[in-house]
Amino acid sequence: MLGESTRGGYAVQRVTTRQLEARAVGGVAAVAVTLEVQGQPGVEHLVTTLDALPGILEVTTTDLGQDAD
Repeated sequence: MLGESTRGGYAVQRVTTRQLEARAVGGVAAVAVTLEVQGQPGVEHLVTTLDALPGILEVTTTDLGQDAD
């Protein structure tokens, strides 16, 4: 995920993970990974790329907007 993000021209600002409660997929515990990225005008291509990676169950986005100066 990190490699695909940086190859796509994004700078990964923050990575967080958390174990998903009582959710196992194929006998393996699932983990939610949150990436905060910057660097491109849109994330549509990144979403498509990450969603196609093996082991990825779902990709969603949230627009955090610009920080106020």
